[in-house]
Amino acid sequence: MADPNDNVSREVEYGQVNTTIRHYGYLRLLMIPIFVLINGGLLNAIGGANKVKFPLPMYFDVGFFAVVISIVFIYWEHTINIYRDNLVKYAIKINRNSHWKALPTGNRISYSIRLLYVLVSLSWLALAVFKNRTMFF
Repeated sequence: MADPNDNVSREVEYGQVNTTIRHYGYLRLLMIPIFVLINGGLLNAIGGANKVKFPLPMYFDVGFFAVVISIVFIYWEHTINIYRDNLVKYAIKINRNSHWKALPTGNRISYSIRLLYVLVSLSWLALAVFKNRTMFF
């Protein structure tokens, strides 16, 4: 005879998996303002109200730091996406009638967030090159 508590434990487990999936979704959305805050701080540091004149090579250092930050955030986004996808598969395994089956396939949201990080880092590199164009021409 089947254990009557087995169904209850599956429901509890399914609820915990759903909570974890939501956690990773919130974490993904919280990373974007943190990324913007870091880049805003960098922008304020090199051209903000203090009007400090930086040596031209310093723009390359700031650009390099911004690219490293972007790579870290891209890695985190990728990792969160893998965790979330695996948890969705597990939720479907626990409950075959799960609402997660209707989740669209593809990673359009993840790729658009990564594209944001790449474009910001390219902007920093462009700033470094244009600020230092006297060194190249």
